[in-house]
Amino acid sequence: MSSSDSDTVVITPAPKPVVVEKKYGDICLSFGKHKNKSLDDVLQQDPSYLTWLYKKMDEDKKKEPNKKLSPTMLAIRKYIKASNLVSK
Repeated sequence: MSSSDSDTVVITPAPKPVVVEKKYGDICLSFGKHKNKSLDDVLQQDPSYLTWLYKKMDEDKKKEPNKKLSPTMLAIRKYIKASNLVSK
């Protein structure tokens, strides 16, 4: 029995969902005007604050290039990037 192209069905698996750093959305800020709010809440209420915070971290890094960010601050940066508030 021969098979023509119209009889052939190619099934490709669905792409794996991209896991972004949204898991960091539960992190609560311990400083600033949004103290004790989660990143998800700040993103909904005042996304410009997260953009400002990201830029401030960049400025601080330029002033003190040898200073390491804490794991929490690194997670916050990843969250802000994943939220598409800043260019990557």
